[in-house]
Amino acid sequence: MIKLTEKQIIENNKEQIENYKKQYQEFEKSYNEGFCYICGKSLKTLNSEDPCIHSLLRRNKFKKKHMKKVYEKYGYFNISTFLKWCANKEAYIKNINNIKAEKSNNKKISYTIKWKNIEWTFDCSKSDFSGHPGTHSDFPHYHFQMKVDGRIFIKFNDFHVPFSEEDLFIFDNEEKNSQFKKLQGINDFGMQEAIDLIEKEPENLINIDSENAIFNSLTLINAKEKDNPIKGEDIIDIIEESKLTGRLKYSLLKEKYKDKVEMKTIISPTEDIPNITSRTEHNRKSKKKKRKNNGHEDS
Repeated sequence: MIKLTEKQIIENNKEQIENYKKQYQEFEKSYNEGFCYICGKSLKTLNSEDPCIHSLLRRNKFKKKHMKKVYEKYGYFNISTFLKWCANKEAYIKNINNIKAEKSNNKKISYTIKWKNIEWTFDCSKSDFSGHPGTHSDFPHYHFQMKVDGRIFIKFNDFHVPFSEEDLFIFDNEEKNSQFKKLQGINDFGMQEAIDLIEKEPENLINIDSENAIFNSLTLINAKEKDNPIKGEDIIDIIEESKLTGRLKYSLLKEKYKDKVEMKTIISPTEDIPNITSRTEHNRKSKKKKRKNNGHEDS
């Protein structure tokens, strides 16, 4: 595996940022016109001998058998980035559930992307990434599920998708070089990136949440001193000012009464955020269905 020097990392980051901006501009222009920026063809077309990433949007006659040709040509990061861009064009951030708290500790990758009537889930356990010795999947790989209209179109166990050399290079340098940046920007953002921004500065909730209603928020207030409490009319004034200005109640309270109160804001995703599909749950259902078909369903 190639290791980068600090100078190479800095140069790589600059190059990646410029490349990202250029690629996204090309993507957005083509997407808005109904074309794919990668192959230049309509999003409704399918070359069955050489399918492009855009085939996963299933605006065409894409079949499960075509998936192998897609991942053999395009790496994990290329596929996931394209799908994230499409998802965020429809509804920014809320269509990508990559919340770390909803990911099992044994997962390296676990998130779901939603676009129109389609959901894609990427899943990779730590053992998947290491490869399973002595099996047909003894190589670093991930699993992929695709749903169309709520029905499974590609199952997790249909493919053991190998990571490309480029993917492994990115993973390796991300882990060992804290300054290394993969090709990513705000157009890739999902729920976790939004949460990170809000935790850093709660005011970001206004910019992130104002149009899409991504989060529910609840602010808890405790008086610092019992003999100097915040009054009910003060709270009413804060609520009214928040309605008029659009500012967060948390920010107004912090600004005006920081010496009087301690505050804690609890932020949770709204119900229309896609759930991260669990591979374990899917496997349990598959086994139960198999038992039922064999006449051995548990009572």
